[in-house]
Amino acid sequence: MESDNPTTSEVINSLLFNQNISIRLRFPGVYFFAHIPSGMKYVGSSNSLSRRLSSYFNLHDVFYNRGTGLLLPLMQKDGFSAFTLEIFVMPPKFSSEYYYCFLEQYFLLDKKFNLNTHRIVNFSTGQGIKIFGNG
Repeated sequence: MESDNPTTSEVINSLLFNQNISIRLRFPGVYFFAHIPSGMKYVGSSNSLSRRLSSYFNLHDVFYNRGTGLLLPLMQKDGFSAFTLEIFVMPPKFSSEYYYCFLEQYFLLDKKFNLNTHRIVNFSTGQGIKIFGNG
């Protein structure tokens, strides 16, 4: 991951092989980065874990987003080896709708996730549907 070669879902899958997890397909879920030296944590979610996680490991995307938030500058400074990554793929019966967003919001309420600068999930429904509130 620290080489100049792009980190693809195939590379991530090879790391996850012994966990019987594959993120090649569009699976929704929640992921956690933990900065080993400081113990600081970040939580995120996506309807496509493979797409979202590959954006972290694509050096162009990381450099393009430099200076935003707390996670990416720390990744740039200390490198990927200074982090652990946990991935939770949503079970099939919870893979529709926005269950993964609700799970992320649950973790955002915990102050241990101190690398997150926003404490409210961006549902990005793009459909004009209100997730909270009446109608």
